[in-house]
Amino acid sequence: MSTWTDVRAWLDSRVGEPVGVAVPEQRPASFVVARKTGGEYNPPLDRPQITFEAWAETMEGADALLQRVKDLLDAHPSDVAWHCEPLPDATDVFVETYDGTHFRTEITYQFAALC
Repeated sequence: MSTWTDVRAWLDSRVGEPVGVAVPEQRPASFVVARKTGGEYNPPLDRPQITFEAWAETMEGADALLQRVKDLLDAHPSDVAWHCEPLPDATDVFVETYDGTHFRTEITYQFAALC
């Protein structure tokens, strides 16, 4: 498994909303999309950048869901084989969009793990 796959599975088991790799065709009221948006793989180090998008039917819901994601990641869990931190200034940059049914916010983290 890759760090990206491990992170998605770990987050999916804890955030309380579905976590996927794309916006589902049948959208639930709220969900998280985790996209690998950069980084490097140079064994023995895997350093993916992962952007987390929180989607919800209200802006408040999207903000609250993204905050849950951030809180989980920022706690630096000890039960995982990776480390992460938000990209510089990422905590101040929340992209907010509305597509007619859902609001979206996002933040990008840099991960590091031995592979």
